[in-house]
Amino acid sequence: MFTRIILLISLIIVLISQTYLSEKFVFPFKDADITLPENKLPLEKYLLLDLTGIVFGMRKLASDIAWIQVLQYYGSSEEECDEGETEHGHSHEHCHHGADYGRGKYYDLLKLCQRVVRLDPYFNYAYLYGGASLAWNLNRTDEGLLLLEEGRKRNPEYWQFYLYIGAIVYKKQAQYEKMVQLLERALAQPDCPLTVKAILANIYSKAGNYRRALEIWREIYESGESEYYEYSQKQINKLQTKTPR
Repeated sequence: MFTRIILLISLIIVLISQTYLSEKFVFPFKDADITLPENKLPLEKYLLLDLTGIVFGMRKLASDIAWIQVLQYYGSSEEECDEGETEHGHSHEHCHHGADYGRGKYYDLLKLCQRVVRLDPYFNYAYLYGGASLAWNLNRTDEGLLLLEEGRKRNPEYWQFYLYIGAIVYKKQAQYEKMVQLLERALAQPDCPLTVKAILANIYSKAGNYRRALEIWREIYESGESEYYEYSQKQINKLQTKTPR
């Protein structure tokens, strides 16, 4: 009974918030107007939390919370991993942070990233991280392009969107040399997501360019980020045996 009362109250708050947003609240920018179809918040289960952040002027904080939830979701093993093999043929023992990090199904990753950037349309890192993870780790290039195109439309002067979009297009066309060239340019940028560096290191390893792969894994290790710290050390030790001194 108590649970039903809470749900009823929550529903009333959501309805009042939606009415307030659509009739009285003036959004400062078109990109921030969630009443527009292209800016709709994609996950209903977080709607109350997100609307509360918007109504009370804490939109950036709500986006930061949403981003933490993205990292928690994508940084954890899925139930599918315990059932045998993932859609990419990796057994459950590979569901860790490293070369196969985030290579499960993660059906909600696109929507979770869209939630972040629709709360804060100028959260450029979220577009890059999500787009790269979808396109390379999950092999869902169309979803990766969709997220990056959303960022490009909102922030057309942020040139890195064009770089990532180009790299994904080359991936779809199997033009790997051109794809690698663009990813190398991405690595040179100070806000390049760590996952993109790991993606490129893996590409080089598969291509037999162990020296360049080793250089990138060392860079990842020296960053000290816990996401790949232990795994990068293992990769370094492995690649050192394949690279002439």
